[in-house]
Amino acid sequence: MNMRYANAVAVYWNSDSTVVALDELNRRRAGRLYFFTLREGKANEYRAEQFIPIPKTTDEARFVVDPGWISSTKIRVRLAAKSHGSNPRSKFYFIDFSNPNAPQVQATQENP
Repeated sequence: MNMRYANAVAVYWNSDSTVVALDELNRRRAGRLYFFTLREGKANEYRAEQFIPIPKTTDEARFVVDPGWISSTKIRVRLAAKSHGSNPRSKFYFIDFSNPNAPQVQATQENP
């Protein structure tokens, strides 16, 4: 997974132990957020960018788990993004793994 620059990682299992989020804990807007779905003894790996596109005007972006699992299938994440000459901005999303083959994404409020 090429986590050679990670200072640490945080692991977030859902209550059913069918999905895990692995968050590289780097400084600033570095590091990646991975998801693994576990079914019938097999794991599938996804990155947050596969579900939520990063705007092309963004210079630096970082997905983080914030605050974590909302239910056994739904996790809330935050995209911290910085464009040239601007301050970092955050946008929140729910990723719903009810169907682990096709997770659904929903944007949430800026300040939940």
